[in-house]
Amino acid sequence: MRPTTAKRYAKIRQAAAELYGKMPVMKIYLELADRFDLSDEWIRHILSGKNAKKHPP
Repeated sequence: MRPTTAKRYAKIRQAAAELYGKMPVMKIYLELADRFDLSDEWIRHILSGKNAKKHPP
C-alpha cells in the first residue's frame, strides 16, 4: 500500500472512532463517504481492516 493511501485510511479510521457511539454505524459510513468522497461500501471495506489490495465488487 502506498504511504499516501495508508495516511488517508488512518484519517478515515480516526474519524470513524470519533463518531462511534454518537450515531448508528450505517450513518457513520454514509457520513464518512460524503466527507472523504468515497462510496459507503469502500468505507466499510476500509474500516473492516481486511486486505487493502482487494477491492470491493
